[in-house]
Amino acid sequence: MDLSNNKDYSAAWKKAVLKITQGMVEQSSEEYAHRGIQGRILSKGMYLLYTQDIEKLQEVIDLITEVLSDGEYAQVDLAIRALTGLIEQIDNEAIIKEFHPFVPSIISALLSAFTNEEIGSHGRQKVLHVFYLCLRTISWADGIDNELIESCLGETFNQWMAIFLQVIQT
Repeated sequence: MDLSNNKDYSAAWKKAVLKITQGMVEQSSEEYAHRGIQGRILSKGMYLLYTQDIEKLQEVIDLITEVLSDGEYAQVDLAIRALTGLIEQIDNEAIIKEFHPFVPSIISALLSAFTNEEIGSHGRQKVLHVFYLCLRTISWADGIDNELIESCLGETFNQWMAIFLQVIQT
């Protein structure tokens, strides 16, 4: 029996994904391998929300970016894993074009995570990978829709460039 078109089922499912996300982020495992599993589960749920209810996904993205900005190491690592998994799953051009509303808050939170001393060089490497993936989701608009690019990158991109210049000069 296919319940995907049942409105009550669909609403309950979306609510469950949000609740699971909150629980995973709040209780992220200290075990590295467990965070990998949690990250994959979380990214699959986020992708399903992305394809079915972008408004609910915004709630999840808000939670993830909050954790990226000021969470503990295990939470930041889980958030990075979830974002990586989500964005890597987006391979359809039509779907990728709908991701741009999430980019500004994600890259801003990634900047906070990148400057967090606690995450170390391996964590920074993961942050840069997600940053790259975010840029990839809006690269289609380069030269076509410069307003969209500016709205996605804005001032945060300039801060990223300043960090890159600083790293290159040292």
